[in-house]
Amino acid sequence: MDHESETLKHPSPKKEVCGDFCLVDAMEEYKKALFVVCDGLSGHMDSFASKYAAQKLDERIRRRFFNKDQTPLQEIIKIEIDKIDQELKAEHAGTTLEFA
Repeated sequence: MDHESETLKHPSPKKEVCGDFCLVDAMEEYKKALFVVCDGLSGHMDSFASKYAAQKLDERIRRRFFNKDQTPLQEIIKIEIDKIDQELKAEHAGTTLEFA
């Protein structure tokens, strides 16, 4: 598995901690690749939210591929993003999520 992730940091006059997170997973065994960029919403849990969302999306898509889930990929992504959103709301956290 070729998998990389990183918490992004950039100088900001207003914040010492950056809530951005990116993840790249080549998923060569499935002939797919996943690129995710998240920007945690303001608050004390923005770093948690962005990292959690990216890693959970990757983990859940991989699990479905491994289990040979026949659900179309776009539907899998929507289902999993909705679940992640609910999980983050329960923690009073949020993030934007862009993927390709």
